[in-house]
Amino acid sequence: MKHRLLLILCLSLPFLGNAQEDYRNWRKGPLTWNDFKTVAHDSIGEEHSYLEFFLYIQETSEEHDGVYLLVQSAEAGMDRKKSWVDSASRTPEELRYNQVIFNFAELYRRYMQIELDTGGTPDVSHYMKLLVADVEIFCMETRFGADTAAVAQWDNYIRENMTAVAPDVAENHSIMIQRMSTKENYKTTNRFAAGMGAGMKIPTGDFHKYFRTGGGFYMECEFGYGRQVLGGGLFLGGSRCLESLCHHTDTLDYLLKNDNLTILDLKFDYGVAVVDNNHFRLTPFVGVGVLGYCVEVTSEDTYETTLVGPSAFSWRAGIDFRYHFLTNVTQSRHSREISQLTLFAKTYAEQARFSNYEGNPRGWTFNIVIGLAFHETTREQKQ
Repeated sequence: MKHRLLLILCLSLPFLGNAQEDYRNWRKGPLTWNDFKTVAHDSIGEEHSYLEFFLYIQETSEEHDGVYLLVQSAEAGMDRKKSWVDSASRTPEELRYNQVIFNFAELYRRYMQIELDTGGTPDVSHYMKLLVADVEIFCMETRFGADTAAVAQWDNYIRENMTAVAPDVAENHSIMIQRMSTKENYKTTNRFAAGMGAGMKIPTGDFHKYFRTGGGFYMECEFGYGRQVLGGGLFLGGSRCLESLCHHTDTLDYLLKNDNLTILDLKFDYGVAVVDNNHFRLTPFVGVGVLGYCVEVTSEDTYETTLVGPSAFSWRAGIDFRYHFLTNVTQSRHSREISQLTLFAKTYAEQARFSNYEGNPRGWTFNIVIGLAFHETTREQKQ
């Protein structure tokens, strides 16, 4: 008996949703003759019926508290259009014979699900080849269902293996999803984010005398483990010089009043999230960096353009607030991969001192940054 390799890889529900009449999942319960097309009594050889079965991977999306869980599952199904029985063979024995074949498909589906649950990516074509080979052995040894005693032995054998492979297969789906969607069952193992936005830098102290409030672009990336977050960022903006400022020794390093300035602020931060859930994250942080106010100067001799102006190491402290407005979760039984689009707002105070310049100006800048970030987080199920 030849079973064609009907290999179907499903990435969404439309496969089953739009073809409910043609395809039937093993989970729907035992087969009935309504699942087969009846043909005239003209069977070829020993075959009196035929079951077209297949395996596939399905990815479903379910919303729970505003979070979309993307759950991958292995599935076994049959094609009603291509499955048939001759009109004289609609007997309980023949139906049991086909049910055993369908149970073979379910057994291999469970093998695939185990691979999915342990982080693997099942090769559907490989499992189909193994499945077809086993079904052909079954068909030959039972003489295509004519040996009812052999069919019964195979039936018991397959059912025992199905129970051994996945004894909890009858677990209620809603309970499983509820367990998956409960954040307390998981711990964050690592995280990554990248984002960009815009902000403003408000000088105070001595800085208020020399620099006007500036605005600019902001870029960041961050890495983390658990609630700990290590981030880096760059603020690139513009300002204006309010008073001339000269270097102590380098006569070519100076700023003149009304010069248009470039603000360069490179930072490295460390924080610990005090609030971290599917919708919000609040992270106090401290950090160090380099702050500079620069102007372009062109050499009269070489015509090369360089940046001159005060720069110094700085330290900072602040609050990072994030709102996750779109969350997708790819779920297995032991881990989840979370992708999020996030609006963030940061406010922090930064202190620096330009000790190499006249007056040794020292001051603070108060900073506000808003932007959009993309987050990837891995959470492992707690033991």
